[in-house]
Amino acid sequence: MSIVDQKTPGEILDFGWDYSDQLTPGDVINGSIWEVSVELNVISQGYDSTAASFFASGGAVGDFVSAKNRAVTEQGRTFERTLYIQIVAEKNS
Repeated sequence: MSIVDQKTPGEILDFGWDYSDQLTPGDVINGSIWEVSVELNVISQGYDSTAASFFASGGAVGDFVSAKNRAVTEQGRTFERTLYIQIVAEKNS
């Protein structure tokens, strides 16, 4: 499963996954780590009971960046999801 998003080099944005529709009742995320291509500067990363996210800046126009998340739940499930970020000169509204 993957998604594609866009950012400009000057933007500082958050990206992430919402796992709430995949968690069983009573299960929560209790750990998360992001592996992000070197083209982006990861400012911070974190998680709450249902989602994992990171803030990033940078990138060069034309870069196509991957960000892989591994989230572990209290009941022992492990999710791995990759999202892709295209670095563009300008975003359309």
